Amino acid sequence: MAITEPFEINDRRVESKGCIVWMLDGFMSGWGNATDGESYAGWQCDPVDAEEVERWVKYRSDCVKTHTTDDLSRQQIITHFKQTRPLAKHISIYVAKEGIHYGDIID
Repeated sequence: MAITEPFEINDRRVESKGCIVWMLDGFMSGWGNATDGESYAGWQCDPVDAEEVERWVKYRSDCVKTHTTDDLSRQQIITHFKQTRPLAKHISIYVAKEGIHYGDIID
């Protein structure tokens, strides 16, 4: 039985890379697709790059807090957010790119 999606998921992944660095988006939460709730963004990356990606994510002005998970399937993402972040209303998943999201880009 498939789990229904209680929130919008914008998933831009094309292949598995190992993990996702998530952030609670303080700017997008509370309005639009996240009205009365929270908006999360995640960057899929190789586990060896996760620390650098998380550093970049934490540096963003819209980042409230972060957490990292394995590279979850869509159904696993739904379960994870329903169980651990019940206020989630909108989720976007991007692919981290070296030189943009990590790799000596922050002094």
